[in-house]
Amino acid sequence: MKRQRTKKIEKKVSDWVWVSTISKQRLSTENFVNFGHGRWKIENTGFNELVNYWHANHVYRHDPVAIEAFGLLTMIAFILFHAFIGLNLKPEVRYKYSKMHWVRIITAELFKEATDIKVLFPP
Repeated sequence: MKRQRTKKIEKKVSDWVWVSTISKQRLSTENFVNFGHGRWKIENTGFNELVNYWHANHVYRHDPVAIEAFGLLTMIAFILFHAFIGLNLKPEVRYKYSKMHWVRIITAELFKEATDIKVLFPP
């Protein structure tokens, strides 16, 4: 484990207990652990991306409704972006370019659209 503050690597041993209502006949312990680790990966990867690339770590309004709206809109944008990448692009194209490449392309198109609208409808 790498310490966040000092970046020093330390060896750490942990014991985890997972509780479930699913019987062993329906889901083996090994599969249960695999599902749990898969969920951790989704949570860690998803939240890491949301904080570092989607700026979801700070809400600019402190009203509870505004906070909820910001969170929901961010999640919707996140899901739509990943659905576009995962469902719309062919694997050859999807893996050829990084997600950041697609972010830049989409952003450029949005800015292009915004400037086209200003030309059509000057202030």
